[in-house]
Amino acid sequence: MTTLHRSPIPALHHAYDDTIAGLDRTARIEANIAAIRLARQLAEEDRAASPEELAVLDRFTGWGGIAHVFEHRPDMPVPSLLRDELRGLLGEAEWHAAATATLTAFHTPRRLASAIAGGLQHLGYDGGRLLDPGAGTGAMIAALPEALRQRSQVTAVECNRTVAGIAQHLHPAVNVVADRLERSSLPDGLFDAAIGNLPFANVLAADRRYRNLSPLLHDYMALRTVDLLRWPGVIEDTRPSCEGRMEAVLAGLEHVLEALIEARGNEGRRLAEMLESRCTQILALVRTIAERLPEVRDQQLVKMRERIGRLGVEADEGRLEQEVALVAGRMDVAEELDRLVAHVAELRDNLVRNEPVGRRLDFLIQELNREANTLASKSVDTEVTRAAVELKVLIEQMREQVQNVE
Repeated sequence: MTTLHRSPIPALHHAYDDTIAGLDRTARIEANIAAIRLARQLAEEDRAASPEELAVLDRFTGWGGIAHVFEHRPDMPVPSLLRDELRGLLGEAEWHAAATATLTAFHTPRRLASAIAGGLQHLGYDGGRLLDPGAGTGAMIAALPEALRQRSQVTAVECNRTVAGIAQHLHPAVNVVADRLERSSLPDGLFDAAIGNLPFANVLAADRRYRNLSPLLHDYMALRTVDLLRWPGVIEDTRPSCEGRMEAVLAGLEHVLEALIEARGNEGRRLAEMLESRCTQILALVRTIAERLPEVRDQQLVKMRERIGRLGVEADEGRLEQEVALVAGRMDVAEELDRLVAHVAELRDNLVRNEPVGRRLDFLIQELNREANTLASKSVDTEVTRAAVELKVLIEQMREQVQNVE
């Protein structure tokens, strides 16, 4: 549980040195190392920093812009002794943490910090609980007007433990939380105001409370800070009442369902009309084929007599009748026609049922298609073949529409 300091912040004994922004990269690394070493010494000796030591700590500028200290880059060489000294001072865990922080831990110039602090006061903040959610070494806190600091109880959150330790020495009266904001135990609605320079990084925040939003780091810091503020007179936390709304919702739902049922009924009637029309056309083709079959048999007998005549031999009438009977048997489609009629009757019966018939219709369409294929394969007549093709076209049209039937 995080404990807040209630005592006012005393006047700061160090000067926020804005000249450090002009240091070259090597000088910044050396200043950071000196500040870290001093912070470790102060912690071991369990004492406060002197004014001279505060000036050393205040020259820590973070690792933003000097990432090359953690990697070997020919274009930005760093003395190996300096790199080895920093790595030994931090240890492996903090070395990797610092290397990761190069994307977000940038020095905030005093001019910017002072402008933000002045803006906070201009907006009406006159003291109370104040939060810096990404404090670094406390640039924003140092920029607060002295009178405002005296009337504030400040909590500063800094995820890097080394930097948090430096911030605590620079601001001994501030409650410094050395942890990530998403892991801190700060309760919602605790603070009166917040100030800070929130970091940017293309990483997702690991806070389950905001997982539906999937915010990146900067957005998460802003969202979490808003929830930590009290917002008196600005935001009222109320739960919406369902009274008087449920009837409207149910009425709207009933209207939508009625419209859906009506639309489905209209579509079903149109599909039934289309299928009924195709059934009528199929039966007409079946009758045409049935009426054509005797003529086809007679034509086959005439063709056989003509072939025998061209051979110059006398035909044996008995044998000729046998051959005609064999040909007629192979081309007989009476059973296929009967089954087509039966399937059409069954299909029509399903169209008037008041229940789901989609699967039955799909099966009947398959049977119709099978009979049409058999009829076409047995055909020896152009007209019958043409009728069989038209049958298959009609059946395919029905198959496409049956896919829409429940």
